[in-house]
Amino acid sequence: MDTEYQGAPRRLLLHADRNGFFYVLDRTNGKVLLTSQFIRRLTWADGIGPDGRPRPVPAGKAASDGMMCPTDASNWDSAAFSPSTRLY
Repeated sequence: MDTEYQGAPRRLLLHADRNGFFYVLDRTNGKVLLTSQFIRRLTWADGIGPDGRPRPVPAGKAASDGMMCPTDASNWDSAAFSPSTRLY
């Protein structure tokens, strides 16, 4: 989508990944502008690192918490953006 983001016009790529994180990227240079967890239960990662990649939970902690792949995340259905409602 082409819109104003943080006070400047931007050409953005929006992506809700099946890993449980939502990404906003500048599609002209690939820079990660925003990431956010969008599912309630996310046990395999504890966030996104400065490089834009998920930070896996350390092996010992993951085993005790019952690490699993997200089941509520986007998987096969394609997401869509409506310019009229501005909803993703």
